[in-house]
Amino acid sequence: DNQRPTGVHADDYRCQCDSGFEELIDPTTLARSCHNIDDCPAVNPCAPGSCVDGINDFSCSCPEVGYQSLGRSCARLECPSKSALHTTRST
Repeated sequence: DNQRPTGVHADDYRCQCDSGFEELIDPTTLARSCHNIDDCPAVNPCAPGSCVDGINDFSCSCPEVGYQSLGRSCARLECPSKSALHTTRST
């Protein structure tokens, strides 16, 4: 809060936001509030999936077919080789 209030709400008060949030001012009402900071990188590390913003973090939502999530990236699932499918056991 401003030590010497001016009577202008936007100038007199500040939000103390938790980690992962930032103060934003509504340009119409000049009301202040805390909003989550988007942690998804500008270049999508989750491609061909999508980045899911969290608080101080992000995760990946990967396509259901052919990919698996590694948390912060999507990995393409590889098909096993024919030789791996046709292994025999010796007794």
